[in-house]
Amino acid sequence: VRAVLWPSAVALSRWISAAAGSRVAGRTVLELGAGCGLSGLVAAHPDVGGAASVVLTDFNRTVLDNLRRNIALNGAEGVVVAERLDFYEQEGTSCRGWI
Repeated sequence: VRAVLWPSAVALSRWISAAAGSRVAGRTVLELGAGCGLSGLVAAHPDVGGAASVVLTDFNRTVLDNLRRNIALNGAEGVVVAERLDFYEQEGTSCRGWI
């Protein structure tokens, strides 16, 4: 499945924005299997989530390219990055020190 906008991403985005700035403000957010990146981009938006940094992850290179495009389209380059993370690779993978 590639670049799907999952219902759970919409629900999480609504949860983040319902308490603008109080749930993720100033924190680092890690989104696993980000798809389109909606939740992470909402978390990063300064008027909504206000996260200090967001790491969007996926294993599919096409999805990662799309995530990077969505990051740029939303002007979030200074806060959000997209990194490859494959749960099936048990050795040699690292996502910015998270694993």
